[in-house]
Amino acid sequence: MANNRTMNWAYPFPHKGTATNPLQYLTGLANASGGYYPTGGNGLWHGGVHFDQNTATVFDQSSVRCIADGEVIAYKVDSTYPLSEYADSPPRIRRCPFSSGFVLVKHRLSPPQGNSVSSASVPPSLILYSLYMHLQDWATYQTSPNLPRPEFWEAESYIVDTKNQGLNIRSAPDTNGAILGMLTKGARVRVEPSEGSFRKLLSIISGAAEPPLNANSDGSLPGYVAFSLLKAQNEPKAKDRVVVLDQGIPIKAGDLIGHLGVYQNHNDMAQPLMHLEVFSCEDVPSFIAKSRTWAHALPDSDKTLLKVHKNASRLIAHRIDINADNPPKISEGGSEIDVDLIIPQALLDDLPAANKIKVVNMGTPQDTRWWRLDGLFEDKGGNPINGWLAEQDLITTRHSPWEWPDFQCVEDTDSPAEKLAYAFHIKGILSTEEQHKYRTQINKTDGGPILTIARLYNIVDTDNDGALTSDEIRTAIGYPWRAQVLGQLIIKYESEWFWDQSKWDELDPLMEEVPGQPNPIWQTEKNESRR
Repeated sequence: MANNRTMNWAYPFPHKGTATNPLQYLTGLANASGGYYPTGGNGLWHGGVHFDQNTATVFDQSSVRCIADGEVIAYKVDSTYPLSEYADSPPRIRRCPFSSGFVLVKHRLSPPQGNSVSSASVPPSLILYSLYMHLQDWATYQTSPNLPRPEFWEAESYIVDTKNQGLNIRSAPDTNGAILGMLTKGARVRVEPSEGSFRKLLSIISGAAEPPLNANSDGSLPGYVAFSLLKAQNEPKAKDRVVVLDQGIPIKAGDLIGHLGVYQNHNDMAQPLMHLEVFSCEDVPSFIAKSRTWAHALPDSDKTLLKVHKNASRLIAHRIDINADNPPKISEGGSEIDVDLIIPQALLDDLPAANKIKVVNMGTPQDTRWWRLDGLFEDKGGNPINGWLAEQDLITTRHSPWEWPDFQCVEDTDSPAEKLAYAFHIKGILSTEEQHKYRTQINKTDGGPILTIARLYNIVDTDNDGALTSDEIRTAIGYPWRAQVLGQLIIKYESEWFWDQSKWDELDPLMEEVPGQPNPIWQTEKNESRR
């Protein structure tokens, strides 16, 4: 991958709304039925976010797009979705499909060089990865021939893609060759990999040639076809196993990754689902520290983030007489903002013209900019407030994204058994005997990293019971200022994709519904997680 190159970004799905902004993409995740960041309802870390049938009401999930420039380094495609088998009642087997297909993309993140930075110095960089899990199986592509396919798959065959009639088969690789026949529109063929505008015809997979072609003595077909009138039908190198590419295949932000696959839990209905996460195996805190230092030398034009500080600014309610000729006044009363929030410049730029006022302050070098902002803040009573915000020196501050403002790095120190025991204790699931048995684990987690983030719990743990539930996280994500805090957490922990049998076996006693008897559902889920 090239160094010192600007990396473009894209959302995995377009938003269905009309006046969208970056914070709306965060709050849209509250629609998901589960799979929130950073923890699951069981108290264990969850390193990504889920898109399912509920988020489809907010996002156009017809296809999955790559979130940033990079290179595909591995993928897997199921021939058909694997099945988990659970004992059900009356005595029968419940078969639940789950996609194990994925795409793994490698990215290099690095701040820009900047005009004021010495060209001899090299900006810091970080290798990170985006993982798109639970993607569509091959069988669905087979039954949907017009469904777009990823470019990083190899072109195994081609479809005749003419407007009206078929495609001429010529005796030579040019337009002067005699016409031997015509491939029907939509015919699927294989051609010889080569250069040039015409390709040697190798075989006809479906469709036909009219009149039929006589095969050569070696069984091959005669003739050449115009390559520009063929549409590639890409296919994965293999199915049902991980394809690790010897050399990464470049992919751009917004390029097709694939499509949502099907996933079904033992106690739920099958539905489209994708798990998306971004992670790094490098020293992220060190990179952030270097990036913050580097950001000091970047030009002011790079400061595309406006930070509103808690208890520092007020919102002045909109009145019908407020306009460019009669702007709000800082001296007016207003509602005090009781949250921190970082607003991307893209959000401000996309505001309607009537929601942006610039006041020229005569005799001072600083103009005052007013932004009418709705649905972004709350007051001390926890009530949403709307109105006009003044961008003021020392009251609001400008930052570069490369400063990583308000991001927090948290390192996990608890085992899955310790976190699960604590979660069960808070929920009142443990018996008196189990509470005594797991007292050490419960106490350790009670002082663990996630519970020490008071800022997080002040806005998420609404009932102050010391545990994060799915409902609490869903509610928090619905508010921009809370969703942003969750999104600014960078957590170092052992990925759930790294299989360590012993760590998950430690959960067996906690997962037992009857003491001393293995939980068959849990045993099935453990077995399937190794696929």
